[in-house]
Amino acid sequence: MTKQVPSFFLPPTAQQKGSTTPGEEGMAPPTHSTSPAQNTSSIGMVHFDHGSNSVATNTLKTDNTKHMKENSAFLESEEIFTSHRHKKYHGSHHTNSSGLPQQHPLAPKTNYRHIIVSKCPEEKGITIIRINRPHVKNAVHRPCADELFQAFYNFEKDEASLVAILYGGEDMFCSGADLKEVAKGNMNQVESAYETLKGPMGPTRMVLSKPVIAAIGSGYCCAGGLELAAWCDLRVCKKNSIFGVLCRRFGVPLIDGGTIRLPALLGLSRAMDLILTGREIDGHEAFQIGLANRLVSENDNVLDEAIKLAKQLCSFPQLCMRHDKLSAYDSVYSPLRQKLQKEYEYGVAPLNMETLQGARKFSERHSKL
Repeated sequence: MTKQVPSFFLPPTAQQKGSTTPGEEGMAPPTHSTSPAQNTSSIGMVHFDHGSNSVATNTLKTDNTKHMKENSAFLESEEIFTSHRHKKYHGSHHTNSSGLPQQHPLAPKTNYRHIIVSKCPEEKGITIIRINRPHVKNAVHRPCADELFQAFYNFEKDEASLVAILYGGEDMFCSGADLKEVAKGNMNQVESAYETLKGPMGPTRMVLSKPVIAAIGSGYCCAGGLELAAWCDLRVCKKNSIFGVLCRRFGVPLIDGGTIRLPALLGLSRAMDLILTGREIDGHEAFQIGLANRLVSENDNVLDEAIKLAKQLCSFPQLCMRHDKLSAYDSVYSPLRQKLQKEYEYGVAPLNMETLQGARKFSERHSKL
């Protein structure tokens, strides 16, 4: 069996927390009992034991009835995503050709409405995932977040895909969560990091083994959009790109890993300058402080530059590169699960007060847009 690189961050199950969480309405797959003998599977993967820093590269026998240890952050993707709320469902009559349950919310999907997923014509190993809501400056509402989450899951699972580019167009990237939808009561999914891998903006709680590059055009990369960019491994921007925690003025918390990743990327002092003041910076300053890795002029094509960088990553031996990426992430972000949960706990408090009021204020101010 071909060894696969570990992928995806695995929060503990509801049972580990001493409680159970019902599935989202209409999304739970059918349940049926499975004997212990049936519940053991052979997985070709690399297992990271974060407690001892040891790596076992042999095919592992994994008993699905046993939970991962608290610090074992990675598990082969199909094992995680054939679960709902991290409860296992087995039986071939419930699965499609990819092995995912037919009724599972993460069954492979390609008919997206709010994003565009394509292969780079010059290099088939590059997947381009484009946010496609220009009428709201690529603000992300819940359906769009769901599609982003799905698209990055599909990218990680696709053996032919080596590098992904997250793109919003040449004149924008993402302006954050869709506050007009929040003002209507349609808030993005905000749940405990112990209960779901899905962040309010979509993939922001996932740890992929494969590199992701943000291609940031002119205009806004702010609030949740900035958190999406910080979630990516590398960022390419234009000199006139606009970065900022602009949600500060509306009482919307950073709840997609921004309070974790910005200090890690920029250092605490520079991160605090952005987080507390909500000030805007352009692409040139973003490049100077280390937020952007590559900088192009206003007239250059940022996607072309991102593809150039992605081609370079595709040319390297992949297993070694991915392992080095995961090791680097572990050295900086571990224990990521607990950090995401703490961010959630701090961020959830203002949601029903300041955030809702701020979203209504935003919606009224931009009612003509």
